[in-house]
Formats: sequence, structure tokens, C-alpha cells
Amino acid sequence: MTCLHGYCTVDRKKWSFTGLIEGVNATRTAVGQCRHLSYTGTLYEERGVLNPKTSPHLVEDVLGNYTAYICEVNGVMLSANLTATALALGETIHVTMKIEAVKAGPYRPDTYRLILKEIKTHK
Repeated sequence: MTCLHGYCTVDRKKWSFTGLIEGVNATRTAVGQCRHLSYTGTLYEERGVLNPKTSPHLVEDVLGNYTAYICEVNGVMLSANLTATALALGETIHVTMKIEAVKAGPYRPDTYRLILKEIKTHK
């Protein structure tokens, strides 16, 4: 969901703000257990400062921070809830992202290549 001046839209096809969450000075702390897709993992809280220099498609005047709660199982992210607040060109921007794996299974090179091909086709 993207909101600006009190008007919000949901666009399930575009990921225009994912590059916003490339922070610096991030801290990551295990805060408990989580469960997703019948897997039990570690819930991490990550906090960081937004840095537009790490994301060239952002305007240089972006200043803000983010917090994310990430569920990982054996180093694989299965879900994440992220919020960011920034000030850009005099406007406050709030970004909320929810990412969830819909399927999990053992690593298979052919499946991995198929997923990469699909992702590259839709860029």
C-alpha cells in the first residue's frame, strides 16, 4: 500500500518502494520464535536508517528509518513485516510492506532457475 496526502492505493504488481528499505546502521536482534508454513523459526527485529546513497533511484533528500520483523527458518526468510517513515522533499512518507512465502520446500536447481527466469521477465 502506498499513501500520500491521505490517499492510499494498493498495487500488487509494482514494487516501487522495495528499494527504499536499504538502510545503514541496521541492528538485528532475535526477539523470539515465529511460525509460518508449518515451520518454526526465529523472529528477528531489524531497525535501520534509510540511506538514499545505497539506492540510486531515490532522491538524495530522503531521511528516515525503518523497522522490520522477519521470520527466518535456517537462514531463509519466510515472512517479513516492515514499516518505514521518511521525509522526502518536505513530505512525510510512510511505507508498509508485508512479504510472505506461499510455498517452501527443499532446494532444487531447476525450480530455482525457473523462479529467477520469471522474476527477470516481470521486471
